[in-house]
This record gives sequence, C-alpha cells and structure tokens, in this order.
Amino acid sequence: MAGNAIRKTAQVDDGDAYRRVFYRSPDYISISRLKDGLYIDVNASYERFVGMTRERIIGRTATELGVWPEPEERQRLVDAVRRLRQVNDFAARLRSRDGELRNVEISATITDIDGEEVLIALIRDVTERMHDTVELQQYREHLEVLVSLRTSALREANGELLKSNYRLEQAHQRLQETEKRIRYMALHDSLTGLPNRVLLHDRVNHAIMHADRERHAIALLFIDLDNFKHVNDSLGHLAGDELLCEFASRIRRCIRKSDTLARLGGDEFVICLPKLRSTTQVGQLAQKILDTLEEPFIVRGQSLHAGASMGIGMYPGDGETVDALMQAADTAMYHAKAKGKGNYQFFTASLNTAVQQRLAIESQLRNALPHGELLLHYQPQVDLRSGRIMSAEALLRWLQPARGMIQPLDFIPVAEESGLILKIGEWVLREACRQLRVWRDDGHAGMSIAVNLSARQAMQPGFSDVVAAILEEHGLPPEALDLEITESVLMEPSEENIATLRCLSAMGVRLSVDDFGTGYSSLSYLKRFPISALKIDRSFVAGIATDASDMAITDTIIAMARHLHLQVIAEGVETAEQVEFLSTHACALAQGYFFGRPMDADCLTALLRQQEQEAAGRTAGQPRPRVRARAPRQPAGHAIEPV
Repeated sequence: MAGNAIRKTAQVDDGDAYRRVFYRSPDYISISRLKDGLYIDVNASYERFVGMTRERIIGRTATELGVWPEPEERQRLVDAVRRLRQVNDFAARLRSRDGELRNVEISATITDIDGEEVLIALIRDVTERMHDTVELQQYREHLEVLVSLRTSALREANGELLKSNYRLEQAHQRLQETEKRIRYMALHDSLTGLPNRVLLHDRVNHAIMHADRERHAIALLFIDLDNFKHVNDSLGHLAGDELLCEFASRIRRCIRKSDTLARLGGDEFVICLPKLRSTTQVGQLAQKILDTLEEPFIVRGQSLHAGASMGIGMYPGDGETVDALMQAADTAMYHAKAKGKGNYQFFTASLNTAVQQRLAIESQLRNALPHGELLLHYQPQVDLRSGRIMSAEALLRWLQPARGMIQPLDFIPVAEESGLILKIGEWVLREACRQLRVWRDDGHAGMSIAVNLSARQAMQPGFSDVVAAILEEHGLPPEALDLEITESVLMEPSEENIATLRCLSAMGVRLSVDDFGTGYSSLSYLKRFPISALKIDRSFVAGIATDASDMAITDTIIAMARHLHLQVIAEGVETAEQVEFLSTHACALAQGYFFGRPMDADCLTALLRQQEQEAAGRTAGQPRPRVRARAPRQPAGHAIEPV
C-alpha cells in the first residue's frame, strides 16, 4: 500500500515551480492520505524536524512515528479540513527529532491525486515565537503594573519614585530587546544568521534606487553548492548544516562590508554587489570565491571538498526589477552547472533563448510518451568470429509532429533534468524487451538486447523490481538483457546505485560500461561494481587503423578486459581495417556503420532473416560471406546518428 502511495506522489511532482517550493522550502511540508494518514511524501525540512529519513517516513502514519503525541488532536485537524476544505494556522504540538514537544501552526488543505484525497500540510515551528510572544505579553503586563505603581508612588517619598522609574526603564529596555529579536528572526536565516529572501529583496530594491541616481551598476551572484545532496545523504543533515555555515563564513570573508550575502534556503546563496563600475570586479570576486573553496572543509572530523556553481546577473542590462535580476542570475547559474559545475557564468540573451527553448522541449516531451511520439531504433551488435548478429542496442528516437525528428542530444538532457527520464526509461526498457520477445519467437533464440540506463534510473528506489517485472512479463531470461551505464554513474557511487546494480547483477542481468576510456576512467570501479562488459569508445576505434596511440589504448583495454574476464564491445566501427584489427586482437563484439546504421525493428527483422538464410546456404555448401551486415533501406528522415 505504501508503494502505491509513493508512486502517486510522483504524479504530484510535476513542474519546476512545485519542486522548488516543496523540496527547498524552509517550512516543514508533508503529504498524507486523508483516509488513513499514511505519509506519501515529505520535504527535507520535515525530515530534519522529525529526525527521520524520507524513506522511513513514507508509508507510515504520524501516530506510528510518534510525531503526533495526541492522535485526537490530529483528528481535530482532519475534521476541520474535511469541513472547511482548508485550514490555516491550526495550533498543535508535534514531537521533534530530540523528543521535545514543539508548538507549531499548520496550514492544511485537501486535494485529489488520481482520485484519492490527500492532506497537504505546511507546518511552521512557532515555539520560539510563542515563547517570545508570551515573554512580550508578560513584559507588557509587568509594565502596566509598574505604571500603576508609579502612579501610587507619586504620593510616596522621592526615593520610592526613583526606584519605580528605574524598574520601568529596565522593563522598557527588555521590551525593546524582545521586539528587536523578533524583527531579526523575521529577516534572517535561522541557521547561518544571514539575511533571508525578504531582507535581500529589500536591499536589492534600495541598491537599484541608488544605482539609478548615481549611475552605478549592480550585480547579483546566484550561488549553488555542487553535490550538496551527497553530503546530506552520506553524513546526515547535521553535517550538511555545519557545511552550510562554514561555506557562508568563507564567502563572507570574500566580500565588501557594503555587499549583502543572503541565504535563500537549502544550498542556495545570493550576493548583491552595489556601486560597481565594471563587470571586471564581479568576475574577480567570483574567481576569488572559487579559489577560496579549493581548500577542503573539515566537517565532523572529515575533509570535504565543496565546490559551487555561480550565475551572474547585471543591473540594468539583465533586468530592471529584483525578480528579473534574480531570474537572470538563476538562469546563468544553471548554465554554469551544465558546463561542468565549479565555474561562474554571466547571463546573456542567448541563455534566455536557450532557457525558453528548453522549456518548450520539456513541455512537448511531457506529451511525447502518451501521444506515441517516441520510438526505438536498433543497431546490430555482431560477433566478429562468426559474423552473426548476436544482439542489438535499443536507441531512443523522438518524432515530434511539428518539429520532425529531434536528436537525442537535444532532449535526453532535458528528460534527465526534469525527471521525465524515469517514465521514458521504463517505456524504453519495456518496448525493447517486447521487441526482443518478437525476435526470439521468430526463431532467433540467442538474440539479446542492450538498453542504456540513466543515472537517475540507477538511483530510483525499486528499479531492480521494475526490471524483474518487465523480464517476467515478456518471458525473457535476465541474461538476455544488457544494461549500459556510463562511467559518470560509477564515479559517483551512492548506497542507492550500488545496491541497485548489485541486485541487477545478482538477477543475471548483464551490466556494460558505455564509452569506456573517456571521462573519469578509473580501474577501481571495475573491481567494486559487478560489471560484465566494456564498450570501447568510438573515439579510440576511429583511429586504430592509423594512429599508434589509439591502437595501443584499444589493445590495452581488450587485454585488461580479458584478464578481468570481461567481454569487450567496440562501438563506432566503420571500416574493414578496423574490423581486421579488432578481430586480430580478440575483440568479441562490434557495432557501427560497417555492420548497419540504427534502424527500425522491421529492418532489423529483415536483416536477421537474411542472416538465417545465408547460414542455411552455408550449410548447403555455399561460401561464408564477409563479416558485415547490410540493413534494408530506411525510410527518409530516419537515418539518425546513434546516441
């Protein structure tokens, strides 16, 4: 039951705006089923409040977890929401991670997800505020008493009057200090003490007014820590909080007294730089911050490297309002992350165009799967010893009605960033297995299929169960499926992806490292992960007939794989000379234009049947053909480069 609730929550997670508010909100947000109170989803702030992980919370009730010490109090909230559909500032007491009962105010509403009513609750901890409010009221009451006493004291001796005046002054001073503390809490981040979004907005507004009068420029630097989630997941939220405080302290030492450093929430910071004469100052500061972050942070006795990606928006060129300027800096920051993280980028008009194009692609991509616009092409993988097609790699294609065939490089990154890759990836896997079942039923019993596995799929809870269900659905043995993963997945190991890959390998599913030899190659992960095969990157294969370095690298990869008992597949094979080299050096499988371009299922089916006919002819005494596959002619517009 909890699994179904979690999958329903995935449907709520739709759109960048929702994800930002839900996952980065400093308020505690939970979503639970109305009928039985089972949690469907919570944000990171709620996890920190109750001291439990999201996985532990989801599928259980607040009463089971001990969060609501009095179940009837929660029932009163549910009854009120049922009656009014929405309740604001409902007062309650919840148990926090240290067991303390905290005063909270809850704003809740009922909504419908897939026909099921759920309760969305936004919770604010008001314990400190209530304490201060009570203290303020006590001081006010005390002040009234003192005023009364002072009136009476007028009839008494001068010495008593002086004492009363002194007590009155002390009470008034405490009252001012309390009010000052409340104002400070409303305008500053509780963790780092930095200005929050409200105060930042006010200061940027003032800077804009001064800039207009004095003809100065303003810069906003939007800063986002790289890989902060990994620190939280591996070391815990307390370590993450400590890292954020140390990070803020370092940045504070880099800026002027007239600059403003604010924390927006989560791992996002913004610097406002007023009174600038040139953009050179901004670039110098950004580089200074990056240089400062080169030194590791010591958090709970561990040395951590925490880089950052920065986006820069300039006033007035990139925006004339606070919101426009923030949007420009935010857009530039995401561009910095896309360029490999650990750098800074200025906002440009072309970035804005790129953002709009990306949003358009994401919007159209959401409709691609339900509208049947996605399709698979297949590129044969050939056994170099027998010349037979033993497998095929499934390659995703998108035929968009208005734009025609869209290249995978233009939409796969968008699918990854938006989370759509999870649904699309499951469809690819199911469709590829369905087609493999067709080929096996057509007499090609030894045929297998290779499918690319994204990093997000590898970290998806329950992904190995999905694979097992699809294989069972189509009656395929696990060894008929080859999941190709990139080196980047292996170089950023987590408990989730390690467990998933080991589970898949234990089932019998083959795991191949795609584009081996590029990027972050490291031999250590070949021992740590259950790898079955290596795919030699096309950049090395291209030069093996002419370039000594490529020959040496390819030969070394094949020899290493042989000693590690791993299979080797060469991709990007286009010439007979390359085939000869690979065959001579005992490379088992190869794929590329020499054997066949990516083709639709019907074309590969025809190619397989042609192969069987040739095999039957050889049995009858005809000479064996060269190791080469020729696909039937593709329809116009379908010959797309493999990805």
